[in-house]
Amino acid sequence: MLSANGARWVEGVALDILGTVRHRLGDPGAAVGLLERAAAVHRDVGNRQGELHTLFRLGDLHLAEGRPDAARACWDAAIAVLPSSDTSLAGEMLRRLGRAPDGGPAVVVPEEEPSRSS
Repeated sequence: MLSANGARWVEGVALDILGTVRHRLGDPGAAVGLLERAAAVHRDVGNRQGELHTLFRLGDLHLAEGRPDAARACWDAAIAVLPSSDTSLAGEMLRRLGRAPDGGPAVVVPEEEPSRSS
């Protein structure tokens, strides 16, 4: 219905919201289906930010439901579409995946040290 009006990106947002609501209402099966559809719509219309956030949320849902391999697949897919400007989200996804961007072991990046003045 929404896609017929040329605003298909709204369909992706709506599916994402519905998926989140279904999960909170205790229906993870419906939530997964809605979030997968949302990610596909975001991908189709080129909404990389929407796809990224939906995949991140879908990974969290899979993990909460005891499916760590499915969670990892979602987070890997999210990293593949990650805009380089969203470094805070990249760090969080890599932390959850427990590894560095190149697939190696996790790297802990120290906080920036305060500048030392003489």
